Amino acid sequence: MNNNQISDLKRILDLWLPEKIKYDQIPGLTVGIIDHGKIVYQGAFGYADVEKKKKMTIDTNFRIASISKTFTAMAIFELEKQKKLKLNDSILKYLPEMPKKLSGITIQQLMEHTSGLVRDGGTNHWENDRFTRRDMFLHKLKTTIPVYKPGQKFKYSNFANSILGEIIFRITGVTYEQYLNAMVKRLGMKNTHADLSSAVKNLASGYGRIIPGQKRQKFRPIKIYAYAPSAGFVSNVPDLLKYSQHFTKVFSKAHKNLKSTGKKRNFYGIGFEFHQTDGGLLMGHGGGFIGFKTNIYFNVTKNLGLVLLTNSLCLSAPIAFAVHDLVQYLKTTTGRNNDKKMIGLYRDRFGDKLIAPAGKKLMVFDVETINPVTRFALLQKKGNKYLIETKDGFASIGERVELIGKKLHWASDVMHKL
Repeated sequence: MNNNQISDLKRILDLWLPEKIKYDQIPGLTVGIIDHGKIVYQGAFGYADVEKKKKMTIDTNFRIASISKTFTAMAIFELEKQKKLKLNDSILKYLPEMPKKLSGITIQQLMEHTSGLVRDGGTNHWENDRFTRRDMFLHKLKTTIPVYKPGQKFKYSNFANSILGEIIFRITGVTYEQYLNAMVKRLGMKNTHADLSSAVKNLASGYGRIIPGQKRQKFRPIKIYAYAPSAGFVSNVPDLLKYSQHFTKVFSKAHKNLKSTGKKRNFYGIGFEFHQTDGGLLMGHGGGFIGFKTNIYFNVTKNLGLVLLTNSLCLSAPIAFAVHDLVQYLKTTTGRNNDKKMIGLYRDRFGDKLIAPAGKKLMVFDVETINPVTRFALLQKKGNKYLIETKDGFASIGERVELIGKKLHWASDVMHKL
């Protein structure tokens, strides 16, 4: 992105995201974008703790949930490079006490979710917060009955992925948490931890989903022990932007044996999700934890990294993809619009609109939109007025827009600047 495009991106996100989280009732959100190794945007909005009125900052830490699986994959790839394991090894090579019915399961199948094992180990930890410790986890593994044969189909499993933590322990002689904490330090990540501990500082409070007639529930921080390889990590935007720059190093290993997840243009490789978008191939992972929804994606086609973290059970992925699409659109714009008077938020009885620069023109979209790039208008300067350009045939195509004082005359409508 050039400087004009970066400036436009900042104007749009700084206006849109604070309003978007109000519409979606999201307590807080942080976002970071890195383009060809250069951080082009970081922003923090809302509250890390609503009751204490503690504002969100770019350094606020989050439970990053299933993004943890990518760190576990990185550790396995590292041990493979050191020739301490092979991805096609049976898990019984490292867990010989386990029953022979598990002998057909390989390390790679744990990572790509084709082991056939149950999703969450048959315990209710996501509801009662009592996550299994090592001894009970191994007991559950001994007594588990696979749902499918290994390699038969994609079946997402936190339980299966967490077995990788025990394998790392058996190979290295140190706990998963110790090994991964050392690994992230080598990557220069100062605020990232494999699970909740006394070392974690500045952690956002997590909030539940929206239930009609109720406030979002506030959850207490918890340690998840044996499930840390699947969902335990704590991190923040600056660390994760740095981390995203390492994705290309393992792309050739992770982008194999792609399995459809059942979602459109969404696939799972070895330890990573892949999304095929019109703007390139995204590599990364989404995550959902008790009180948190998180996303990290790296566009391997365009060398573009994106991190979006929220502290509630909300729909974070659509916002993350919207930010990605916005960056891609702004990269196509040229020139600069310096009409500062027009920039801002506008309201009429039908909704709120945002107007901000997008190259030489002004971009206009509804604030509550899921994705600005899917439906927006452009304003083209003509004299002292603007003309509306849009692909939406139901809109006021070709009609005039003019700001007089605080009133925006939009075709035959009048909007008020907020």
